[in-house]
Amino acid sequence: MGSDDFDLVTREWIEVSWVGADPDLPRQVGLRTLFTRASEISDFHAPLAPASAGLMRVLAVLTARITGLDAIDGKRAWQRRRLELLDAGRFDPEAVGQVLGAGGFTLFGERPFLQDPRLREECKSFSGIGKFAWTRVAGANQVFLSHDLDSAPVPVPAAEAVWHLLAWMYYGPSGRCTSRKVGTVDKADTGAGPLRRTLSVHPWGPNLFETLLLNQTYCPPDPARPGSALWEAPLHDPLGSPPEGAGIGWRLANRFRHGMLLIPDEAGERVVDACATWAWRSAHPAVDDPYVPYQVNAKTADRYPRYASADRAIWRDLDALVLHVPAEAPVTHPQVIVDLKARPALRAEVMGRLKIRAFGYDQDGQTRDKAFFTTKTPPVLTALEDPVLEVRIEQAHHGADEVGRHLERTLNAAWHDLAGKPKKAPSWTGPAMAGYWAAAGRAFWDMAFTTAPLPVLPNAFTRIALGAFDTATRTYAVDPRTINLLETHRSRLFRGWRKEPLPDDNPGPDTAAAAPATSPTGGAGPDPRLQNTHW
Repeated sequence: MGSDDFDLVTREWIEVSWVGADPDLPRQVGLRTLFTRASEISDFHAPLAPASAGLMRVLAVLTARITGLDAIDGKRAWQRRRLELLDAGRFDPEAVGQVLGAGGFTLFGERPFLQDPRLREECKSFSGIGKFAWTRVAGANQVFLSHDLDSAPVPVPAAEAVWHLLAWMYYGPSGRCTSRKVGTVDKADTGAGPLRRTLSVHPWGPNLFETLLLNQTYCPPDPARPGSALWEAPLHDPLGSPPEGAGIGWRLANRFRHGMLLIPDEAGERVVDACATWAWRSAHPAVDDPYVPYQVNAKTADRYPRYASADRAIWRDLDALVLHVPAEAPVTHPQVIVDLKARPALRAEVMGRLKIRAFGYDQDGQTRDKAFFTTKTPPVLTALEDPVLEVRIEQAHHGADEVGRHLERTLNAAWHDLAGKPKKAPSWTGPAMAGYWAAAGRAFWDMAFTTAPLPVLPNAFTRIALGAFDTATRTYAVDPRTINLLETHRSRLFRGWRKEPLPDDNPGPDTAAAAPATSPTGGAGPDPRLQNTHW
């Protein structure tokens, strides 16, 4: 290994936060320090949310190798071993050294990390550094992404290039790519990365040691099938059929559709060019990702991931994360959440401090990227073992979701009647729904994590919807006809309204008095009992 290979084990490239606020601690670490001092590290920080999701999968594979959890065949034995490791409080430094010392973690060199060195000869041209860096403009992409020019490429520091590489491997686009010739096959197209468009969810503890252990999923080995991660396996035949593997290494880090190669400068400190092409001509066998929630098409029974949406807050997906659902319900919890309920059980204090961290990339299936995001919830995973909290979350979630869908339909119907079958989509629906979901999210968390009685539902969210409707339509209420039309549609938001006690009544345990909602025209609005559902 040369001195210019940028060793990911020892070089500092992962920015971290420490549990203790010591200014003398390093801001960035390599893989060895990340594992040996994981109990002292509270979090890591990536410049790209999709790269965070990719790194979590790499770290999950390494954690399984270090702890030996990947070699245990038997769910109860696997869970007992994980509990023992949690009590130990740290990773064994000797085991860390053995796993990371096995090689495959240099960014450049003869067998670069997550890359195929054969591309230097098999690709006539390279993709360019502008194409490789996700935050830069390339080709006909939007110019506001950056001010870089293909004619004057700016190299990417090696410590930053790792993150772009992870994003490419897991979230890379399908379709046109750099041409690669293998034998007589010369192709310039590829499939999408295994996580493209998806939402990736992870239990998150107070330190990285606990986080990595509780992101382990039971994935027993199968000696008859390959189980290596990409950096552990020999170079594959690009024209062959991807094998059906087993084990956590194959599932999380060996199902990539892109072939990548980074070209460093002479010092090995910066990437000056890159190649992004196809890795396989055939698709991999289908398998669930343990950190992705799935849904089931009610008509075809096909399973598909719950796609990431930049407009959708994480609390709206709690039905697919922590709520108990009937077996026939069209939603499937991520395996990592299911495995938290394995027996023997985790201690209550451990479950009580676990949050959920989500990474997402709002994309289409091919080349269009909208936005990536990361978010974290309060400690909600106690709902897996706390029926009272689960009921509160379920009732509040259901109320907010139902009212939100009703508000969107109402806004669209009002616009349709006002504009007379317009060709363009309603201009007020997007802003109104953004305002509703933001306010509903704040109300949801207040309801879920308090011992106070729940307010009357769905009334609490109906009031929020009324405010969103009034704000969106206020500037249009300028003549009697329009005002009357808006009031007619506004009245439909009261569908499902429940009678509330008067201020001098004695409220029940799950009711709360509230003032009636009024419209921007000054009246109290139509009869709340109106149940006109005609659209």
